Amino acid sequence: MGCSPSKNENNQIKKSTTEDQKIVDPNIDADIIRVFNKIDINKSGNISLSEVDFVINDILPGFNFDRKTVVLAYKAADVDQSGEIELNEFKRLIQLLQIYSKFNKLFEKLDKNHDKKISFEEFKEGHKIIGMKTTHSKKLFEEYKLIDVDNSGYIQFDEVNKD
Repeated sequence: MGCSPSKNENNQIKKSTTEDQKIVDPNIDADIIRVFNKIDINKSGNISLSEVDFVINDILPGFNFDRKTVVLAYKAADVDQSGEIELNEFKRLIQLLQIYSKFNKLFEKLDKNHDKKISFEEFKEGHKIIGMKTTHSKKLFEEYKLIDVDNSGYIQFDEVNKD
């Protein structure tokens, strides 16, 4: 009688090995794994939008993410479109949250009348704020139209953050 594993045990070993390989990604450091595990409240191995919403501002203080920023980053990070963030997508989520947060702050700075959209006049003023000269209004308007993907005549935050 040998000590060979049964077919069922072999399948469990393969499954376990595959799951371990999925978790042990050389591009994911211990801090990312630690934060992921903190957010994964129900310990499912995936993070839902509600889990992210519930704890993100506590785990990453100083950013004060608003709901719209969280939703946009979450959807963009969910590469496989499963509706949940896996560990291998989580690093991207953190990066996108930080990028979108910076965009949001700039957007709010440009949005002088606080209507949550940027007019062409605000866009031109924004170029001055970031140190770009606006010598060709026609060229600037063409750039503006490229960003205004819904052709509303205004740039909205989600148009700026298209992935």
